[in-house]
Amino acid sequence: MDNILAASKAKSQSSVQSNQHVYHQLVPQYAELEEMHGGPVLNYTDNKILIPADVSRIRTEISNEEGRVERMDALLQSVLQMSNQIHRKLDEISMYLTKDSPESADKKLEFQNQADKIDEYLTQGDKSNQELHQVMKELKPKLSMLLLQTQSSQVVFQS
Repeated sequence: MDNILAASKAKSQSSVQSNQHVYHQLVPQYAELEEMHGGPVLNYTDNKILIPADVSRIRTEISNEEGRVERMDALLQSVLQMSNQIHRKLDEISMYLTKDSPESADKKLEFQNQADKIDEYLTQGDKSNQELHQVMKELKPKLSMLLLQTQSSQVVFQS
């Protein structure tokens, strides 16, 4: 009788170990949960797997985290859309500021005519006028750039 009882216990123990092995092969995340939990998460008694409240709580936490991830993803998508809109607006502004308008062409021509008149006057003068002419030649590109910047800022204020 003791032999039959011992054999039955051994068979039961072997069956439980076999079930644990199969369980850990099929569901590896529960093995990780058992390590994190510090003990068995599932009970193997009478060849039944009982899921305690810890597993239910962990599942709830996982679904809550998934919800947070989805909300963060939606927020990130809206930020990316806003960023793209800002970049498109900046590109539009940049194109608007760099395009030549008829007014800016007229101002450039007027400024060029005045610069040419100054050049003619200075080249007709004496040596001191020649020095002034050299200074004006050096200042001419700077004045042109200043005029362009002034026109660009006027365009910004007009729009």
